[in-house]
Amino acid sequence: MDLKNQILVALGLNKDQEEVKLEFQAKLEDGTIIVSTAVALEAGMYSDSLKMAGQVDCVGLWDNELCIIDFKTSGKFKEEYMARPWYLQMTAYALMVEELTGHHIERLHALVMVESGQFQVFSANHEDYIDDLVKVRTQYTNLYGI
Repeated sequence: MDLKNQILVALGLNKDQEEVKLEFQAKLEDGTIIVSTAVALEAGMYSDSLKMAGQVDCVGLWDNELCIIDFKTSGKFKEEYMARPWYLQMTAYALMVEELTGHHIERLHALVMVESGQFQVFSANHEDYIDDLVKVRTQYTNLYGI
C-alpha cells in the first residue's frame, strides 16, 4: 500500500471514493514556484497523548517530504515572528498524524496568500515547537481543567 493510502486508512478516511489527485502550485514573491501534492485535506484527527483534536488543512508531499501545510490569507505581508502561533497549531497536527499513522512529518509549511495575489511561505521543523506546544496545552489544562 502506498504512503497516501496508508495515511488515509490510518486517519479513517473513506478509501472507497474515487481517487482525486490534488496538486497545487504557488508562485512566490521571488518567482519561485512551489508544487505540492495533497495526501489528505481537511482531515479530522486527534491525539490521545495531547488530549487534543483538530482538522488539518493539508497533509501533503512538499518536495517529496511528508508535511503539514496550512493555508492562510492576509491583507498584508507577514514577518517570520508572526508565524509562531501557526507553527504551534501545525505541530499539534504533525504529532497527531505521527501518533495515528506512524509516519514522520518532515516539515511544517504555512502558505499565506496576500491580498495582492502573491504568496509567502513560512516553514519550520515541528520538533522545534513541541516543548512550547506542551507548555500551552498544560496552561490550558490548568486554566480550564480539560
